[in-house]
Amino acid sequence: MQSLGIVLMCVAAAVCYGIVHDQVTARVCVEYFTVGHPPVFGTDDPTLLGLGWGVIATWWAGLLVGIPLALVARAGSRPRRTVGSLVRPVAGLLAVMAVCAFAAGVVGWLLASAGLVVLVGPIAQELPAERHVPFLADLWAHSASYFFGFAGGVVVMVMVWRSRGRAARVQSTGLDAAADHRSTTGNASLSSAATGGGFDQEARRIEATLPPGPRVAILGSTDFWHADSERTCARIGQLLAGIRGLVLLTGGVEGIGEAVGRSFFRARCESGQEPRVYHVLPEGEEAWDYGETLFAGADMTERREVLGRLSKVFLMVEGGPRAGHEADVAAAHGAVVIPVGRSGGHAAALFGKMSRPPAIDSDAWATLGSNQSTPEEAATAAIRAVQACVDSTS
Repeated sequence: MQSLGIVLMCVAAAVCYGIVHDQVTARVCVEYFTVGHPPVFGTDDPTLLGLGWGVIATWWAGLLVGIPLALVARAGSRPRRTVGSLVRPVAGLLAVMAVCAFAAGVVGWLLASAGLVVLVGPIAQELPAERHVPFLADLWAHSASYFFGFAGGVVVMVMVWRSRGRAARVQSTGLDAAADHRSTTGNASLSSAATGGGFDQEARRIEATLPPGPRVAILGSTDFWHADSERTCARIGQLLAGIRGLVLLTGGVEGIGEAVGRSFFRARCESGQEPRVYHVLPEGEEAWDYGETLFAGADMTERREVLGRLSKVFLMVEGGPRAGHEADVAAAHGAVVIPVGRSGGHAAALFGKMSRPPAIDSDAWATLGSNQSTPEEAATAAIRAVQACVDSTS
């Protein structure tokens, strides 16, 4: 379904862009559509022509970009990109196309006015001479949109593929780090104490920049493995936003953290509250487009050590070895880790081997681990558990 969603998003984006684009160009030169195109619509109204040609001249372009983008984003064993994670790059591509189309239209107009480019052929004979310049301006604008749309689409695909490669390397690093973390002494607290001085200092530095209030950190996978996880995370974010004064921390990666974080951020903004979403990433990484990004550690392994020290309550959905590493660090520093067991991954393994934290009621705990729970029920149980743990640690 994610692959289909990516394709449909690209088609919808192309159509929306085409309609807006053609509303402008139809008013610059309506003859570009009435003379330069087949008489499909039988009207010379620029609004109707912009709507009609904005759809039929662009949907196929969105399809031609969307199908390979879906393959690049989802195929193979690398961590997969979701529809939501591709909205930003696709929107950026549309913005670049619009700027380039405007610039090309202006250049085309100037060159045609100077007689450096001319209209030839049957269209030139049919159009009055005074309409040649605007016709050529439209032609240049439309050509630029197609060229930069397809060329930019290739660039986006390369960027997406490379981002999946980076995520795969991060996941591999997490696997090695988690194995080292467990095997050094067999005791997570001893491992943290052995190298923790610098991480403790980094954590205190980050804490000094955070606003007062209870904190909850989100742990999990960079992709959605369980069919219900994305919906569960979106609902968790909405419900967490209702806890007054809560500060939400994420590890600054896609997947679980982004789904919860964006939902939380959106709900807070819609209710007029301060968002209070903070992402912790290694130095040199790119900041997120929502919330505030803080930087700690030289790489993802060090960042995990710091994040594991920043909260007394952690909520885990799915997760692999690197999320397990964060959970070990958090537990070693006295935090409560709440696993949504039904989501699978490390959360399921942790739920199966740990005892119910005393602050969490038995019904909520059972719901978190039950495969029969709906996303709404699991999210509600998770919030009850988080609220109880926050109250018990405050």
